[in-house]
Amino acid sequence: MVAVSYATNVPAYDKISGLTYGTVTDEHKKESRSSWSAVEVVASVVVLLLILAAYMYFVG
Repeated sequence: MVAVSYATNVPAYDKISGLTYGTVTDEHKKESRSSWSAVEVVASVVVLLLILAAYMYFVG
């Protein structure tokens, strides 16, 4: 991968925008956050709490 990286030209920023945390724009962040609903966030918290409860049950 290093050899290919050095042997090729740098890609245009608009082609790689949003692929890594370093290239995420404010627009990408707003778009991502607007796709979440309160139901999904609450369900995720419930799942995490159930996993934590199961862990605590078996660990003691």
